[in-house]
Amino acid sequence: MTPLLRGFPLLFAALALPLAAAEDDHYNRIRFQVEVSERVANDRMQAVLAAETEAASADEVADSINRSMRWALEQSRDIEGVTVSTGSYRITPVYRKDRPERWRGLQELRLEGRDFAALGQLIGTLQQRLQIKHTGFFIAAATREAVETRLIDQAIERFQQRAGQIRQRFGAETYHLVEASVNAAGGGQPQPLLRMQAMAEAAAPPALEGGEGEVTVSVSGVIELE
Repeated sequence: MTPLLRGFPLLFAALALPLAAAEDDHYNRIRFQVEVSERVANDRMQAVLAAETEAASADEVADSINRSMRWALEQSRDIEGVTVSTGSYRITPVYRKDRPERWRGLQELRLEGRDFAALGQLIGTLQQRLQIKHTGFFIAAATREAVETRLIDQAIERFQQRAGQIRQRFGAETYHLVEASVNAAGGGQPQPLLRMQAMAEAAAPPALEGGEGEVTVSVSGVIELE
């Protein structure tokens, strides 16, 4: 064997040692996840109504929508605990045989608040001239954050208990945490509740029940047994 070739086995052996050490770094690692959940009363409501109409010209449609929306905003003004904002506004042609025959338009009105009774009363009034597109309930951000804070403590404690159980069942003396992540979900988006049509006269306030949402916190991670 030439001197150059005789050096190859030593070189390969030297390279193999760090590789084996790197593989040992990941020995006895276990990944798992735990989660805790809590049912929470929905304490916020959102409703979307719309002024809709159809007429022979775009100007007629715009005039009708603008009048209805001005009326709706006047009815909604100074209602304590209710946030009011206008939404999308569109006017589009209605075609027949590839030609615009009539015009159709819509503008949205968004209501949001914690006082379900006040919102229900206002919706009943607005149904004289507006249509309800949808309503829904959700957990307010401040409420959800408070629940998540409590659940994070519970989830981390459960993760630690599970890690201890795994260590014990595998007969390891101890473990150390390699990585971990905490995630929260649920309760943030309004859940659709109902749809109604506009009524010619003031309607009785709709019966509203907020129900409950669910907040979930999960902790996932990797431990290494020793």
